[in-house]
Amino acid sequence: MTIFPFNNDWQVQRDSDLLSVPVTLPHDAMMWEGRSAEAPSGSHEAHFLGGTYRYSKTWFAPLDLTDKLVSLVFEGVYHHCRVLLNGADIGGASSGYTEFEVRFSDALILGAENIIEVMVDNRQLPNSRWYSGSGLYRPVWLRIVEPIHIEHHGIEFHTLSVSDPAFVSIKVHMANPVSELVDVRTCIVREGVTAAAGTSQGIFSASLSLEIPSPELWSADCPALYECTVQIYANEVLRDEQMIKVGLRTIEIDGRNGLRVNGEPTLLRGGNVHHDNGILGAATFRDAEFRRI
Repeated sequence: MTIFPFNNDWQVQRDSDLLSVPVTLPHDAMMWEGRSAEAPSGSHEAHFLGGTYRYSKTWFAPLDLTDKLVSLVFEGVYHHCRVLLNGADIGGASSGYTEFEVRFSDALILGAENIIEVMVDNRQLPNSRWYSGSGLYRPVWLRIVEPIHIEHHGIEFHTLSVSDPAFVSIKVHMANPVSELVDVRTCIVREGVTAAAGTSQGIFSASLSLEIPSPELWSADCPALYECTVQIYANEVLRDEQMIKVGLRTIEIDGRNGLRVNGEPTLLRGGNVHHDNGILGAATFRDAEFRRI
């Protein structure tokens, strides 16, 4: 899998404007809107008004994408939206907080400029009890994969035991249009040292159990992480590869002991914080989120 940020060189146009303006995503279009004491959402939305917006971007699709599957992953668009490629509707979402993926269809023209449009409708207010923002307020990603590939969020990792050795299970969900038996190779690494590795086989999914000696456990006080890399081979040819970071920990919850992480009682500490960043609006900027943390 190859995935690229797709946040630069966008244009956005409000329904009430004749011209579009350049923006870099994430972008909160509601910050453009006027405010009124009679706004339908009242103080919940800080008296902002809603609207409709057209985001557009021109993208050159190289010829080497032949036989590849190309899609866009949207982390969040508020509120109702449709995605168009060269005028053809290729998907969308009706929830402003749902990550979704749209695959480029036959409307994609290789070796040429393609026009991507995202039509956003946030007129139907009130639709939230807090400030929601509008538009493409979270990042967008371009995803390119082989026909045989690991599904998006297709790696399941479970810690079965935190003894020494620790026991873990991995399940991999795959897209496999030709129903070909493939090898799934998994390697777990901690700070450059291989902790465990193994191979399994499957067509649409594959499962594997591994032992990890001398495990370094994850907890809130010591959040040790491992890198779990999964590779798919068909006829000894690498078709896809993904790496996820994982922590070795067990979680138990019951009425007598509350929350236990690795068998230790653990108190949750935190606050009820909504997703906006004050005067920055709902746009999700990495630096702003780390500042809040």
